Amino acid sequence: MFNRRWVDIVHRLDPVMAFPFAADVAFLDDDLAWANEPIHDPERPTAVFEATRSAATTRVVDIGQGFEVEDHKVMTERLFVPVDNAALLRDHADDVRSANRVTKPTDAQVDELVAMLRATLELTRDYLRERRRDYRFLIEVKGADTAIAIVKAGRDIRIDAAPAPVDRGRYDVIFTTRFQYLRRSLSAPSGVRGAVRRLGRHFTYRDARDARVNLHRELAVMLRQHTAPPPSRFGGQPEWLYRAKRFARRMIGGNWPDLYDLATRVVFEGQPAPQVR
Repeated sequence: MFNRRWVDIVHRLDPVMAFPFAADVAFLDDDLAWANEPIHDPERPTAVFEATRSAATTRVVDIGQGFEVEDHKVMTERLFVPVDNAALLRDHADDVRSANRVTKPTDAQVDELVAMLRATLELTRDYLRERRRDYRFLIEVKGADTAIAIVKAGRDIRIDAAPAPVDRGRYDVIFTTRFQYLRRSLSAPSGVRGAVRRLGRHFTYRDARDARVNLHRELAVMLRQHTAPPPSRFGGQPEWLYRAKRFARRMIGGNWPDLYDLATRVVFEGQPAPQVR
C-alpha cells in the first residue's frame, strides 16, 4: 500500500527523477527478526511504478546507501540490495546479543506499571466503553515473573497483576514488551507511537476474527500517556449515525486506505491475499 501511494504521488508530481526512501530498520529481537526480509524484499515501489505507469517520463531509481546524483546525472549508482537476514544477523552478532539482553524487572516495577495503566484507564474509560464487546488483554513484560491482565466485561474494565503461571490461551490479544519501553510510553508525551515502533509492535492474536477488526487498537489506547479524556470515537454524534455514514462512505469508495488495517494487510491461512489498490 505504501508502494501504491508513492507511485500515485510521483505520478501526480511528474518529476524528472524520483527515489523511494524510508528509514530502513532491522529487527534484531529474536521474536521479530523473521520480519526483516518480508518487510524489505518482496515488492519494490519502483517495480510498481514501472508496471503501472510505463508511459511516464519520470525516471525512478531504487536507491541504496551511497547513491549520488547531480544535475539529473547519476554520479554514483548504488542500488537497493535485498536483505539477507541470516547474513545481517551474523554480521551484527554483538548487536543481536545486546538487543536480546533483558534486565529482569522487579515485582515493584511491574506494580508501578499497573498503577500507571490504572491512571490512564481513569481518563480513557468512557472512550473504551464505547466499544460494545468484552475482551481480555495480556501484557507480558520480558523477564518479569508477573504479567498484566486487562479485562473488559460489559462496562467494567479491570487492570490487575497476573502472577505466573499465566494461561495465555485465555487472552484475546497478548502484547509483549520491555519494562523501560512501556514505562516510557506511559509517561512520555510521544506515548505509544515512539516506544512501540522501537519494539516492532509485538502483538499476538488468539483468533483471526479479532485481528480483522483490529482489536489491538483498544489496547493501544491504554498504552500511551493521556492528559485529558480522548474524544468520542463517534465524533459527537449518535452511534447509529456515525456507523451509517461510515457504511455509506465504504459503498461509494470514499475511505482512504488504512496502512495499519490488519484486514487489508494480513494474509490469513486458507484465505486469498487481500486485493489492495
